[in-house]
Amino acid sequence: MTPKPEELRAAILDLLRADLTTTVPVAARALGRSPHRAYEDIRRTGKLAGIAPIRLSQKSLRIPTRPLLALLGEMDEEAPRD
Repeated sequence: MTPKPEELRAAILDLLRADLTTTVPVAARALGRSPHRAYEDIRRTGKLAGIAPIRLSQKSLRIPTRPLLALLGEMDEEAPRD
């Protein structure tokens, strides 16, 4: 059974609120983009939707969740703090 779009969005927002950073694929889905497109945007501009990724290693990127939640208009008291 495929989840409904609103259930999928709620699950993604829960993932974003649970940690200070998230993976590029989760951030991409939150923005309505494919992970491939998100990696291409980062490679081309150095950012994903104006948010600079954190490079953990040559092959590992993380996206800060606070600016992502703010961009999505979902910032609230449950969001992780610095």
